[in-house]
Amino acid sequence: MMDWLLSTQNDAARLPALLWQQGWLRAGWAVVLAWCAVGLAGRFTPSRTVKIVLAACAAVWVGWPGPWGAAYWLGLAFQAPSVTTVLLCALWLLRRLSGSVDSRPESRVWSGSAIVLAVYGVASGWVLLMDTLGVFPVSLFNMGFGAAAPAIVITAALLIWGVQKAVYSVQEVCALALGVFLFMAFRLPTGNVFDAILDPALWIALHIALLWQWSLRVQTKS
Repeated sequence: MMDWLLSTQNDAARLPALLWQQGWLRAGWAVVLAWCAVGLAGRFTPSRTVKIVLAACAAVWVGWPGPWGAAYWLGLAFQAPSVTTVLLCALWLLRRLSGSVDSRPESRVWSGSAIVLAVYGVASGWVLLMDTLGVFPVSLFNMGFGAAAPAIVITAALLIWGVQKAVYSVQEVCALALGVFLFMAFRLPTGNVFDAILDPALWIALHIALLWQWSLRVQTKS
């Protein structure tokens, strides 16, 4: 087993083309900032037109060339967002712009499948953090550059689905698999599969979201 783990780290790293990297940096942050702008606007106005204008302004600001553009500073501070973050923000952005967001209090409580996915993301982040501290005998993060990395991620997702069939749907496993297959096609954002499914911002957000869900459930029970 140890020999196999070591062999997966000897694969030549396949990095994305520079053009793809620069395009993803701008497109990814444009989606994330557009979602943030629409989310903040929703607290002050229900106007769909205002939300679309703010989302467009955020996207233009990200794509502006040079140090005047948001992508320049976001790239220096946080690099590129993960594929998972961009897909989630794009989904939430479409829901807000279409007016399909459920505003009822009970809708704020997540389903069991969402909780399982969030816990999966938090646990994965802690494992990668311990990996950077040299806790494990091999570097798990370096395995993310190898050819076996997508298969490892999909296998982990299927194992969790097998344990949590009652709350973990086939559609969610397919969504994670889709993100991995997109990574296999374009190697975005860094050529490492772990950067494609999780980034520090998403990891921290999952911690906050789980604490918020715990407080909601406590309030609901009381």
